[in-house]
Amino acid sequence: MRLFLHLAVDLALRHGTILRLTPAAWSKANDAITFVTKNQVQQTLPLTPEVRALLELAPAPGLQAVQQLKGSSKPVTPEVIERAWQKLKAAAQANPQLTIHDLRRTAAEQAWNATHDLRRVQFLLGHASIATTAHYLARRADLSNLRETVQAMQDTRGQRHGASQTP
Repeated sequence: MRLFLHLAVDLALRHGTILRLTPAAWSKANDAITFVTKNQVQQTLPLTPEVRALLELAPAPGLQAVQQLKGSSKPVTPEVIERAWQKLKAAAQANPQLTIHDLRRTAAEQAWNATHDLRRVQFLLGHASIATTAHYLARRADLSNLRETVQAMQDTRGQRHGASQTP
């Protein structure tokens, strides 16, 4: 479950993508993983140290990475992940309404807060449409964000106005 959580939170992967991921997706030379998204687009993302360390523990290139770390002879199914997720939430006394997909939304919000670049967040999430990415982040704007935006607009306008005037 640890690899699953890191891939969901650190790299914003969908749970279906995580379950298809094998160690063969990992390029040690690029320190990245390459996979096919839900929209059938090939995507490459850099690894975090935690994901890299966990992938090193799953040496069989053709088997699910999460299956190898679980020590299971059978592939890990979405139902197995959901049961583990419910147990983890209960043990952590987390909000019972929290879904696995909320981890992806949280990663999107963190990427937005770190970059304020919608295109980077779109690429991280593997969205075909920037509108989908914007939908993920729609609730993140508040009065303080908008105040900063209006102030930045005024500052930019003032700089342009000042630069166009001759002394």
